[in-house]
Amino acid sequence: MCGIFSHKFREEQEDEIRLEYAAQYRINKAKFYTVSKYRYYFDPLIAGFSEGIKNLLLQPHVEVLKQESADVLKKSNEKAWQRIDEITPKTFNQIIQKSSLKEGVWEVSTLFRLYGILSKEENFNMISDSDIRKKFNSSIERIRLIDNAETGYISKIPNQQLIDLRNSELYLKGDLVNKLHLPISNGDIFNIKEKLFVLLVQPCNLAIRAKDTECGSRSKNYNNAFLIPLKEFSKEQLNHTKQEVLSPTNTPEKVLCAYFPEFKVLSLDYLDLTVFNETGDSFINMTIPELDNDVIHFPWKKRYQNIYERLTEVEGKISAYLYIEKSITPKIEEILGNIRELTKDLKNLGKEEKIQVFEKVKPLREEKDNLTRNLKVLEESIYSLENFDGFNLNHINNYDEGTRTFSFEIKRERHYKSPYSDDLLQNFMLYLSRNAFEHDFTS
Repeated sequence: MCGIFSHKFREEQEDEIRLEYAAQYRINKAKFYTVSKYRYYFDPLIAGFSEGIKNLLLQPHVEVLKQESADVLKKSNEKAWQRIDEITPKTFNQIIQKSSLKEGVWEVSTLFRLYGILSKEENFNMISDSDIRKKFNSSIERIRLIDNAETGYISKIPNQQLIDLRNSELYLKGDLVNKLHLPISNGDIFNIKEKLFVLLVQPCNLAIRAKDTECGSRSKNYNNAFLIPLKEFSKEQLNHTKQEVLSPTNTPEKVLCAYFPEFKVLSLDYLDLTVFNETGDSFINMTIPELDNDVIHFPWKKRYQNIYERLTEVEGKISAYLYIEKSITPKIEEILGNIRELTKDLKNLGKEEKIQVFEKVKPLREEKDNLTRNLKVLEESIYSLENFDGFNLNHINNYDEGTRTFSFEIKRERHYKSPYSDDLLQNFMLYLSRNAFEHDFTS
């Protein structure tokens, strides 16, 4: 075991450079460790350098522990696969195909669930061997003996690998969720008009049915979603109205929170559209009434058709509105032109002449106001029922007549995993069901 002590890399680059050197010079990465000279440049007590030496001493023992862990996991995974291979075709069909169809679940998700059950059990079976546990514990003890030696060093450099792993535990990345066309689920985070919202809905209400006449729809035609805005608060401001959304970047001064009082409701149609696009955008081309896509689960193809049919009605209303607007706008412009013509010399007219002008202008203004008001009422009737106003969205502004496309300025960014999102949902339900009491008039 040796150490490479150099000024050519900084402390935060030590692990990266070690892997580079191992590949470049064909050295076993377990046999050496890189220590940056920057560790003691600004540290008169050389605590940083001592920490680097401690890492060097830990290296061989940690690599042994990693190898022992890999051996256990490889063998348990092999046994889990053996058990899957031993499942009869009848049983495998019941689990993967039939049960998934009944509940509208993606068959691949059921396969992963089955594998998770067996691999976890086999992991415990492997570690139940006392000799393996003793070997494992012995490695831990050797590492802890060195690691307990205090150097007095406190690193201020964030460990990006730790941050990435914690993010993987808490979130599923948007590019992965969207590329797999995963159904929307409790904990999905959406960007709507440059503001973040988390979807909080009972999972059973979101399930898309796959059988018979229910195919492509939700139970009891459930079609509304609670969206909770995500905002930053300090730790001191947390209370029952806001709950922390866990993130490795949270600090006592800046905590990402779901802010319950400003929850909004939106039709699931517009969130479901994100499932069909690998970018995660809520977008639909109205020239495509049916999806021809072999990687999207078939109940969701039917769901697409259902959304398409509803938006066809909206498109018809928009087309009618745009036709009426094109007919009425020239009339409004004509009236405004007549008003300008009548009032252009107003300041040069006498009192009686001005009264005559105002009498002529009054009915024109009333006609113009009526036309403008009726047009506004017609426009609002197209989108107000969909709760779009709360998000500053608008069917008409989100529709391109030339290409016949809707783009709703909604994008699925990532998924906040269970059980963290489940806990968030539970606390939101408690917030909604909280009791109210009369004020104490003695205080």
